[in-house]
Amino acid sequence: MTILNLHPLVLDKELAVVLGLNEALILQLVHYWIEINKKNNRNFHEGRYWTYNTIDEWHEEFPFWSNSTIKRTFKRLRDMNLIIVDNFNVYQMDRTLWYTINYEELEKMIKDEKNNSATDATLDKNDAMIGSKGDDNDIQNEPMERTNMNSPLPEITTKTSTEISNQSIYHEKSLKDDRGIDGRNPSYEDFQERYKKVIKNCELYAIDEKYQVAADHAIKLLLLDIKIAKE
Repeated sequence: MTILNLHPLVLDKELAVVLGLNEALILQLVHYWIEINKKNNRNFHEGRYWTYNTIDEWHEEFPFWSNSTIKRTFKRLRDMNLIIVDNFNVYQMDRTLWYTINYEELEKMIKDEKNNSATDATLDKNDAMIGSKGDDNDIQNEPMERTNMNSPLPEITTKTSTEISNQSIYHEKSLKDDRGIDGRNPSYEDFQERYKKVIKNCELYAIDEKYQVAADHAIKLLLLDIKIAKE
């Protein structure tokens, strides 16, 4: 048996870009079985055609995934309101789930993605035009928001990370040592509370680990500078 004789899974590239690879594969297969049922005029309920399978049966379709991966992918599709799940089994003891696709929501999602892509392409084109023509005055007169948006992030090296860390430690120590007669330092305590709230909202765990420490110190340094400026 050659690979060309095998039954391949169908993947729509546009769908994969919008939804993700796993979601696109499952949605494509659900659509395939819905179309089969539509041609045979079966499994029609509540104005839609449906297909049904257990997780083990879906695993037979996707043997390269675990059952938990299949469950998570279906859950993400349900959370996106792209897959509708119900139960139309004759026997109540039968817990096999039935699936259909919310084609209206899918069409809307694809349309939004195309609009976003067109907008991004227009912005890229405008950026290219700004960079390819005009003199230095044109660049200097460019709106601040655009300039900042397109500025590359500085490379975080061991040297720059250490510099940021040393600065934040020095400023924090200065603020911390400024105690009153009673030994308390309300100013520093207030700073610590603000710092903890900002760090919690920043979700630093989501960025590359090698940037986390530098980002933490940079945020602390910024808050210290703001506090000093206000005082």
